[in-house]
Amino acid sequence: MDVKKIYTDANALLEGHFKLSSGNHSQFYLQSAKVLEDPKTAKLLADALAREIEKSGIEIDTVCAPALGGLIAGFALATALDKRSIFAERVNGSMTIRRGFDIKKGERVLICEDIITTGGSALEAAKVVEKMGGEIVAFAALANRGFCHREGSDIKAKPNCKLPKDVPFFALEDFTFEMYAPEECPLCKDGSEAIKPGSRGN
Repeated sequence: MDVKKIYTDANALLEGHFKLSSGNHSQFYLQSAKVLEDPKTAKLLADALAREIEKSGIEIDTVCAPALGGLIAGFALATALDKRSIFAERVNGSMTIRRGFDIKKGERVLICEDIITTGGSALEAAKVVEKMGGEIVAFAALANRGFCHREGSDIKAKPNCKLPKDVPFFALEDFTFEMYAPEECPLCKDGSEAIKPGSRGN
């Protein structure tokens, strides 16, 4: 499966000058919502991701997705795995699990995102799950931005990866793009202005 082609064909691999949620700048931006707006494509990707996870033999009870970006990916993956689907969301800036969702003690939970960069939001959701008594057995995403090591990839985790090293991370593809601190961004130096797409911007 050519995941990069799927993103490109869906106009989800954007090129320009972008301000990322980390504050850094990049010439490229992944907009998974454009891929997941087509249910057939969402199913195709989730089925492929589910196969990778099932091959590992990991036992999963529930898929939990951090809102908003992970919602569709998490639900599609839970459907492919035939597992329960719940989500975590920010309330006054803090990640929480509400809306009547309950987690039993020892419940085996996989955290699913659409894209994992450093894994900050995924880790926040994982900590909420653990506080409620659940056990984090894996992390997953459609795309890996290359800061964390995913199963089956030669890319090693970078120092700013926040995912725990002792929990497996599954993703379909690595997307490694240059990122720059604003004061070092060559695009800014050329006079271009960064825009902030995605769920935390426009």
